[in-house]
Amino acid sequence: MARHFFLLLALLVAQSSTTKPQESVKHDRTYCNVARSSNLTTLSNGKKYSFIQSYENWNSANETCAEMGLHLATLRDTKDAQVVAAEALKIETGPNWLVSARKSEGDFRWHDGTKLELNSTLWWGRAAKTHDCVYFYNWEAGKLNSYPCFFRFYVICELPTECY
Repeated sequence: MARHFFLLLALLVAQSSTTKPQESVKHDRTYCNVARSSNLTTLSNGKKYSFIQSYENWNSANETCAEMGLHLATLRDTKDAQVVAAEALKIETGPNWLVSARKSEGDFRWHDGTKLELNSTLWWGRAAKTHDCVYFYNWEAGKLNSYPCFFRFYVICELPTECY
């Protein structure tokens, strides 16, 4: 009896391994469906965001966004930063907000691996740039600063471009 159970289990494992490519395509559609069903705000830059008013550290915030099929917000230019900061100010004036940039191998990188240059105009004038995670001042038009990753800030998640 036990031999039959293990044989059946082996067949199920073998069968599931042959269907993985189909499952991953299904997962991608499901991922975007989950993302689109999140509470999203479309801003004037054409991008969709979710503003989460709970204090989270960077790792927890990253996981929260991923569970919703989103990623931490990416502010590629001054326009994105200003638009997102203006919306954040409508929601809450005091706290700062986490974004997707994080130090990796000595450089700050966005979630997709693109480098956030240290001389970028996105940085706040006196930004330390010595800590590992990045947040922005919503009252300073979205200017970036770095802070230790264990500090807790509000969270902004963004809809991935592949889900539009």
